[in-house]
Amino acid sequence: MPVVQTFMSEKFLLDKEIKHLLGSSRELSLLCSQNGWIDSDSIGYEVKGKSSDTLQLTVSFEEIIMEGSGCTAGRVPCFGQVLVGVESDSDLKILSVSR
Repeated sequence: MPVVQTFMSEKFLLDKEIKHLLGSSRELSLLCSQNGWIDSDSIGYEVKGKSSDTLQLTVSFEEIIMEGSGCTAGRVPCFGQVLVGVESDSDLKILSVSR
């Protein structure tokens, strides 16, 4: 396999792992301001820094606000910084979340 394809495949796999981590993480709810739910389809991120064992991400998503009747009352944009630890076996875990 050519080097470019190998690099792109690894980058794609890392992207999938980061999206899965952010979409399944309870820690991300610390960025919610209205005690709503995270719309996992709206989660986006940008890598702001990296070292051998961490990734620094800027994360954004929409928080879904519900009414007492169960209807959607609105959506609030949420943003923050997430520090992700990269384990030696390529496992990812959230180390910290901040606004």
